[in-house]
Amino acid sequence: MTKNLERICNIIDQDRINIVSCLQELIRIKSVAGEPAEGMPFGMEVDRALRYCLQLSEQYGLVTRNIDGFGGHCELAGTQDEGRKGEIISTLVHVDVVEAGEGWTHNPFNAEIDNDSIFGRGAIDDKAAAIASIFALKAIRESRVQIRNRLRVIFGTDEETNWIGIKKYFSVEEQPTMGFTPDAVFPVVNKEKGIIDFALHFCYDKTKTAITNIQGGDGINKIPDSCEIRCLDGNCREVIMKATGKAAHISEPEKGKSAIDEAFMKIHPLLEKDDSLSPLVEFYTKYFICTKDGLKLNPKGSKNEMDKSTLCIGKISTKMFEASGQEISEVILEGSIRYPEPINPNKIISKLERRVTGIGGKLKLYEVMEPISMDEESFIIRQLLRSYTYITKDFHNKPIAIGGTTYAKSCRNIVAFGPAMPGKEYGAHMPEEHIHIDELMDTTKVIAAALYFLDSQDQTE
Repeated sequence: MTKNLERICNIIDQDRINIVSCLQELIRIKSVAGEPAEGMPFGMEVDRALRYCLQLSEQYGLVTRNIDGFGGHCELAGTQDEGRKGEIISTLVHVDVVEAGEGWTHNPFNAEIDNDSIFGRGAIDDKAAAIASIFALKAIRESRVQIRNRLRVIFGTDEETNWIGIKKYFSVEEQPTMGFTPDAVFPVVNKEKGIIDFALHFCYDKTKTAITNIQGGDGINKIPDSCEIRCLDGNCREVIMKATGKAAHISEPEKGKSAIDEAFMKIHPLLEKDDSLSPLVEFYTKYFICTKDGLKLNPKGSKNEMDKSTLCIGKISTKMFEASGQEISEVILEGSIRYPEPINPNKIISKLERRVTGIGGKLKLYEVMEPISMDEESFIIRQLLRSYTYITKDFHNKPIAIGGTTYAKSCRNIVAFGPAMPGKEYGAHMPEEHIHIDELMDTTKVIAAALYFLDSQDQTE
């Protein structure tokens, strides 16, 4: 077995230049969700990224399938007879990315190499994993080692938004028997918090407010780093108030600084009591500032961050529309709550809804996902840890819990596994996102080892 893995890893080492250049090409595709078109449900650039991965896989002798632009996969069939109809062991990756945002030194879509790191949006989340998974299958194929099952890489297309693509994929394709999603951190994630994604709608009388417009944030899963409020002064002249923050993943608000929070704290003392948006501003500053637990979601005595719920607003916007012949003005707040076991999500939703309706607002739920966990002694966790330690020789780090959410929630017997190394910052969802080339190579080897160990079902340590 050791000789087989050595052969696989040697092939990966020989592919170093190709792995780097292919990741650069994929990063250069600006695969942010766009306007849908025929055969391209998430826009042209996401479709380009999906097709790039499928074409690259075909080039290396892997069998591919495209599910009408909603997702796809590449596959290596078993070399033994039962492998032709064997179980599916899979990695789940995604080719879409969040908006680049501001504050970059390197161009986010040039994939520049600086100090042996590749910089660009998607470098760590999740394009490195996509390329690493393809080259892991390529190496297993070229090594000619015996495999029993079908080894597959599933490519998702809207993981950063609504997960419509992965749901469509699994409505057509069978779910893997087991596997992992390299969209988090090593050594392995055996617990993920639950998620409640939502929007709050507040209608107001635009003739009775000094605020003319509020815009901030790029999306629901990112701490906003910019926000702008336009308002009228006492002489009816428009004044622009800008707030800046620090971007971070919305599951880790302590690592960022919300520009929307900053904007509301600036405007709060300036509004008159009879301003039609005053109730909203009062509500936000009381319940939604990221540094507070305004809704009191957490039990008393919660000290560990993974035992706490978090509530963050990622985007705010205003819009005008007509209803029953009247022009309506509306503020929309989009946010996410991450909660651990054993907290009941229905209680959180009820509490939030009561507070919102109390000032005349409406709550709209986008997505509710329960927490997931897998026993540390399960076959999957032990084999993934075995793969990680085999390549990295890191025997210190143990399975962890995260506040983020991954495709592990999309089907059974899947956990998050890599690609970030423990204790290191890569800038996911932030400016200067990057991955070091040596770590990209290690990730490719770990993924290959994991697929090999899961396929062999040899539990010898």
